[in-house]
Order: sequence, then C-alpha cells, then structure tokens
Amino acid sequence: MWTLCCRKKGLVKLRRLQFEQRIKDLEQELGEAKLELERMTTDEGSIITVEMERCTYAPETLEPRALDPIPPVTRERFIALLEEAKQKFGPAADRGELKMRQFLGFLLPAAGLTLDEGCLEVLTEVWHPRIVHTQPAWLTNDSLPCWYSKVDLSLIIECHPGRRYFHGAVALDGKVYCCPWDSNVFMVYDPSGGTLTAHDIAQVTPSRYARFSIMCALDGKLYAAPCVSDVMLIFDPASDSLSGVDITSFSCKGGDKFSGVCGLDGKVYMTPGHGDYLLVYDSQLGTVSGVDVSSVAQASFKFSGACVCRGKIYGSPCNSDKLLVYDPASGSMSGIDVTGIVTGPSKFFDALSFAGKVYLGPCSADALLIYDPELGELRSLSIKHFCTGSGKFSGICALGGKIYLTPCNAHVVLVYTPEWETFVSIDVSSLFVASEEHLFGACALDGCLYVAGRFESYMLVLGGFDPWERVSKLEAEEATREAQLEARMKCKAASLGLGVSLQHLLKNFVSEALELCPIPCPSFVELVSYYAMGSTGKGKGKICPRDWRPDSSVVDALSRTHSGQATHFLSWCWGYKVHEFHATLQLWSEDHAELKLNGTFIWVCFFCNNQYRILEEQTQTGSDALEETFKTRLLTIGRVLIMLDSVLEPYYIKRVWCVYETFMAVACNVPTEALLPPLGRTQLHEAVRDNMQQVKCAFDAIDVEKAEASHKEDEDHVKHLIKQTSGGFPLVNEKVREHLALLVKEEIGKFLSGVTCLHELAN
Repeated sequence: MWTLCCRKKGLVKLRRLQFEQRIKDLEQELGEAKLELERMTTDEGSIITVEMERCTYAPETLEPRALDPIPPVTRERFIALLEEAKQKFGPAADRGELKMRQFLGFLLPAAGLTLDEGCLEVLTEVWHPRIVHTQPAWLTNDSLPCWYSKVDLSLIIECHPGRRYFHGAVALDGKVYCCPWDSNVFMVYDPSGGTLTAHDIAQVTPSRYARFSIMCALDGKLYAAPCVSDVMLIFDPASDSLSGVDITSFSCKGGDKFSGVCGLDGKVYMTPGHGDYLLVYDSQLGTVSGVDVSSVAQASFKFSGACVCRGKIYGSPCNSDKLLVYDPASGSMSGIDVTGIVTGPSKFFDALSFAGKVYLGPCSADALLIYDPELGELRSLSIKHFCTGSGKFSGICALGGKIYLTPCNAHVVLVYTPEWETFVSIDVSSLFVASEEHLFGACALDGCLYVAGRFESYMLVLGGFDPWERVSKLEAEEATREAQLEARMKCKAASLGLGVSLQHLLKNFVSEALELCPIPCPSFVELVSYYAMGSTGKGKGKICPRDWRPDSSVVDALSRTHSGQATHFLSWCWGYKVHEFHATLQLWSEDHAELKLNGTFIWVCFFCNNQYRILEEQTQTGSDALEETFKTRLLTIGRVLIMLDSVLEPYYIKRVWCVYETFMAVACNVPTEALLPPLGRTQLHEAVRDNMQQVKCAFDAIDVEKAEASHKEDEDHVKHLIKQTSGGFPLVNEKVREHLALLVKEEIGKFLSGVTCLHELAN
C-alpha cells in the first residue's frame, strides 16, 4: 500500500512538471508572436529592433529567419545599428560576437547588403576584426612554424550542422574564389582589402546540395564542374555575373556527374565521376560535346581531379585503376595503369601539373604519385610516415617551387620539394573543430595558401613560410627517407609475389606474342627478345617496383586484372614452343573445372623475372639468392606445377634448373602436379597400352650432373648447391626420379580410370 502511494505521488509530480514546461513553452510562443505582430505593424526601424531583441535572448543554435526585405539602410544608419547592437549584446567575451553574427545574418540579406569594402570597413571599425577575419597568429607546436588566419564565411552562408560549404578554391587576378558545394552562394574574397562578396547561385541551379564539385580558371573566367546540378557554373569577374550551361546530354543521373575540371586552348574539360564521358565545353562557340572514357574505366567514381600537362588532359584516378590521358590534338583516349603502386577505391583526389610533370594528391593512397609524360615514368613517394587512413588530402597546389598537399582528414599540410624529393609537414590539428573532412581544395596566391572550408565555416589562410629557410636539406631527407624505404620494400615484396592470371595466359598471351614476334611458331627462347625485353617488351619504359628503375618484368606491366598474388609455381623449360605451352595449360584447366581463370595466378619465370636485368643488362642472374628465393617462393605459393613435354624423351630432365626445382619442391614438401601437352599425354597412353619399359628407361636416364642451363654461371651455381646437399648428385637423381615416376603413375591412374569407365559403358 505504501509503495502504491509513492508511485501516485511520483506520477502527480511528473504531471505537474510537464504542465509547467508546457506553460513556459506557450509563454515563449506568445512572446514571439507579439514580436512578430509588432514587426508586421511597424516600420522597418522597429523590425530591426525586434530582430535585435530576438537575437539578444536567443540560444546559440538560433537559425536565421526568412523575413520580408526591408528598405536599404544608409551607411550612417548601418553604423548606428552596429553601435546599438554593440551596446546591447555586450563584450565579445560574453558571447556578444555570436549574437552579432546572428543579428547580421538577418540584417545583411534583409537590407540587400553584401560584405563589400564599405561594410567590412564599418565592421572592423565599429565591432571587432574577427567578424571577418582573424589576425595572423603563429602555429605553436613542434612542426614547421608558419602563421595562419581564418576568413569567417558565416556571415555570407547559411551555417547548419553537417552542412558542407565549399569544395575547392581558385586564385585569379589577385582574388580567391570558392566553389559552392552545399553553400547557396558563390564566394569571392579579395585579400588586398579583406573583403567578401557573395553571389546567389539559385538563379543558375535549383539543386540544394552537392551542387558543384571543383572549379578551374580559363581565359579570365571561372568554371565549376557540376556534381548534382545539371549545369556547369560560369562566373565572369569582369561583369560580376553568374551563368550556367546545360550539360545533361553528356552527364549521368544523380550525383557525382563530374569531379575534375581544367582548361586548355579555349576549351573546358571535365572528367567524369559516375558518368561515361569526358565533357568538352568550347567557350568560344558555347558548344558541349563528350568523349567516351569507357575504354579506360567503367566503375563508379572513376576520376576525381584533372590537370593539363604538355598539351594533354590528365584525370586523377579515384576508383579507376588507370590515370586518364586524353590528347585533344589527336582525339586519342588512353590510360596508365597505377595498380602497381596503389589499389582499392578513392585512390587520389586532385591533380596538379608542375614543371612538366603530373602530381596526384593521395586520398586513400599512401603515396604521392608522380608521372613524367616525357619519359613515360610513373613513380610514387610514400607519405605513411606523416599520415595514414582515408581521405588524407583534398588539395594540391604549387607555391615557391614546392608542392603543398592540404588536408581533408589529415591533420598536417604536407610540403614536397621536387628538387630534393623530400617531404616536411606542418601540423594544423589545433585549428580544427570538426571531426573529419575539415577543408577541401586549395590555391596559392601572393605567397599564401588559401584552403576552402568544407565542414568548417571559414577559409584557412597559411603564410609566412618558406619552410626550407628553417629546415636543412639533410633534415628533410631524413624525414622522408624512412617513408620512402618502407614503401619501396612493400612494393618490391608485392611485385616478387605476383603471378600471371590463367585467363591472360589462355586468352591473350598467344595473340600478343605472335603479334610481337616475327617467328611463326616461336619457342620462349626465341620470344624473349620481343616480348619480355628489348624495345617492344611489355615492361619497356615502365618503372620496376623492385629497383625503381625504368623497364619492368612482364607481370609488373600487366593490369591488376591479369596479375595477382601467385597461387601456383610453374617448373618448365624455355625451349617449349608457345603453342605447346598454351595447349598444356588449356588441357590442365579443362581437367580442373573448379579453377577460376581470373582467380588462378601462376608464377612463371619468363613473365615474373625482370628479363631486362637478367638478360639485357646482365646485372642479375637467374640464380641470385637461389636457395632463399626458391624456398620462400615455393613455401609462400604452396603448389608446384611440373610441365613435362613428354614422358618418353623428356627435355625437362636435361635442364639443371628443372631438376633442381623439382628437388626443392620434394625437400620442402610442397604439393606438385604434372602437366602434359596433348601429344605428350597421347604418347603416355600409348606406352601404357604397349609396355612401360620405355617410360622407365626415360626417367632412369636422369643425371643432374650432366644437365645444362642456358648460362654457365647459373649451371655452376645450381650444381654447387646440389653438391653441398647431403647425398649430392646421387640423392638428387634418386629423389627426382622417384617423384617424377610418382607423378607419371598418377597420370596413368587417371588414364586407366577413364579406360575402365569406357569399358563399363561398352558393356
């Protein structure tokens, strides 16, 4: 009974509190209604007074109200209002600055004012300089010193939580322009006078969010690539006007239509995000056309930046595996594979052309990518020493002979000097309030960096540096060396473990080989000079990830779809004919229907060793680090395919490499499987029908001491290793003979099983 009574008292108390809160809410609504009624029945002066009163007692989350316009105010009236607000709102330390911003958020648009030079002069004089921009302050941390200031954009944009404001900055004729993302205005900032000007973009595009993705300057005008919008935005500083060009003929539905933009010879080029066309806008004729990019990339979020270098258009790969290259002169479209350096989605954000090279700023990639069009070289410099994770950098620009990477999620500005090939960093983590995607896009002007705010309602300005005035070349090299070494070791290890896809070997290889080689039915000994080395080699001119020099192995030159972590190791002879090699693999794949052609990767020395180093330069030998190489590779891959040409007179057992590879597989207990070409399999089956004596004699003839290699030094090296093993040549002969006999026995078992089945069918 006592418990029930307490419960009733608690419920009564709760109801009383609810009614009291309801009364307070009604009183607040009544007060606002009275103010609104007063506003509606008085002149514009009273309207301003009412709004000032509202801002005085409003919470920090107060949003601007959509009010009817009031007549423009004079300069004197504007000063008087600011003085009155200053007295009413109190000092800045008492949230006065926030209230002033809320009040100005009403006054400026209602009176038709913009933050022109006159308004800013008054604000600075009457109120506080922080209203527009902060005074320069030095970053105080352990990174390189530089000063920063913030240009407050909250007076010209609608500030809401989660709103992404701007998506890139461009410098033109002494001013900085910010590309609107969710912002409702196109912003112009003049550093010389510290003035902001906002242009309403509603007249150009009805979309409310993710309007434009990035912007470029061409012939004195600004061009913004559409994200969700169906128009390309054009701003003409000369006439101070905005316009739009319909691009729906060559865009896709939804968002991320175009994500990169650059200009060349009077034309604007926009690289596609989700779309399939590189859009071309002729600024002289006002025409729009498109160039299909599906031959280079088919995925969504294909590219995420663009630049012009040596007369060609380059598109920064986002989810695409290739760097887009378009030549306007010839109309040719091509791609440069980057998967030897980076894989996965969101690889790079923006692109920069500097000193005749293309630089790609990393997003999820762990490296700055550099492409030299003149040499055809693609290389990378690791940045893992400075930052990790996704969405690292969103801006890349050049200033004072250096390249600056400005952050999206990273907490540093990364500075790269091409002359030294080194990085240094500037820690800016103390400046951010938002948890991620603070800033997006940057430009350089008069020795300063201007970084557009994405989730931050300000534009960050950095200056007061050349950092190298305070950092020696040696210090910069030490900061970079560790990251570069780590990246290069990782790339080398990945390259050494690659195999060629079975799909490529069966579908593409033979036609490619015959196209390059003039010999009708070549062996691999005859093919190597045309396919794996020389001027026509598949890896010619491509950077080798094992030593970072030009000319790579075939497997490193293949696209990621045709190469991958090796699943099988092939032991074979270069004396085999190309067609014989192909037929053997074809027969093996038919025997193993469970194999996925694009998921089976075979390590084949012809494709996977760098023949430019071994055969052409002879700076390496095939037997370099032989024991370590084979043990590591065999154990890592875990399966060995032994390709025999015949079981009656096998050429395989006469090659010292082949015998040694089989012996190592046996010694390491790695599973093996014999592969025979169609003719070799037929010979074996006929021998089984007749007698096995010929097969036995063939394997009895194994004598590794008499086996040969193409290079005498390799032969001597391998035989030296065999001599050092317990049992020497006799043991190796015995083990290899027994193992090959076992594999042949398995092949015979398959044959006899088939014969039995046929016999049962006949009965």
